[in-house]
Amino acid sequence: MIAKMHLRLKNSSFLCALALLVVYFSLGVSSSAQTQSPPAGTAQPHPVQTNPILTNPVQTNPAQTNPAQANPILTNPAPPHAAASASTPDQGTFPAVEATSLNKAHFNLPRDFGGELNLVIISFAREQQQDVDSWLPAARQLEAQHARLYYYELPTTARENLLYRWWFNSALRSNNTDPVLEDRTLTLYVSKGQFLQSLKIPNEKQIVAMLVNRSGQVLWRANGAFTAEKNQSLTTAVTANGM
Repeated sequence: MIAKMHLRLKNSSFLCALALLVVYFSLGVSSSAQTQSPPAGTAQPHPVQTNPILTNPVQTNPAQTNPAQANPILTNPAPPHAAASASTPDQGTFPAVEATSLNKAHFNLPRDFGGELNLVIISFAREQQQDVDSWLPAARQLEAQHARLYYYELPTTARENLLYRWWFNSALRSNNTDPVLEDRTLTLYVSKGQFLQSLKIPNEKQIVAMLVNRSGQVLWRANGAFTAEKNQSLTTAVTANGM
């Protein structure tokens, strides 16, 4: 009897232990399944997606990171014609004319001008002689300072007959008291319309002072009597043309 009870107790203990093992393994399998896959209908968490703008390395603009590319308009040297386009505007051309000095020497102008640069003072009437004389001190000073510069007075009138020319030259000689001016006063008998047009002189109301080379190119000009401002402008032009 007692032996049967011991056997039953052992069997009961075994069954209890077996039951505990079954429960233990059941709980382990269940928890493992829960960690591996969530129950149906449960929202599955998505992996965090980082913002590529924030996480990717900064992509710099190649135009900013490459060495500066200079603007060709600003850095390329000026084309050869640039200097020509920046030159002074056309101020007229001294035409080919014949002239006679007060000492009766003959000249073909502008070829026979004595200087590489020549200050010529053109007048059209005897009443303008005072304005012509106002230029003479500055003209003489420039000639003394620059060996290749000469000055001339050019009284200009229309082509007339020989009798009128004789009278006109005689009147100029009688009014001249400076022997030096006999070589520097050259009388012009010209077709006035063509002469004025070639030199771009609009009228005969004022004398015109011009800086001219032997090719006849007018490099500088001023109208009317001498002033300090005109003298400064003339001096600048002489210097600019290599004197």
